[in-house]
Amino acid sequence: AQKKNAPIFSAAKRKNKEEKMKTRRSGFTVTVMIIATALSKLLGMARQIMLAKRLGDGVFAVSFSTASKIPLSVFGMLRSVLQRQADKKR
Repeated sequence: AQKKNAPIFSAAKRKNKEEKMKTRRSGFTVTVMIIATALSKLLGMARQIMLAKRLGDGVFAVSFSTASKIPLSVFGMLRSVLQRQADKKR
């Protein structure tokens, strides 16, 4: 009678181990993402502090900020157009 139940128990144990591994991997992924986000925010803040020290809050700072945003806007529009074309082909 025990041999008939043995495969069921081993399958249940295997499934339990797989679930634990998935949980560990998910926890690791979440931890890495939290650390990466925090590091990104800290580096962004350091960048802003350095720019404020170097450029101040005058015309040069506004010019630099605007010049930095233009390429991002252009690439954003380009991505949007390419995405629409890709969606039409589907």
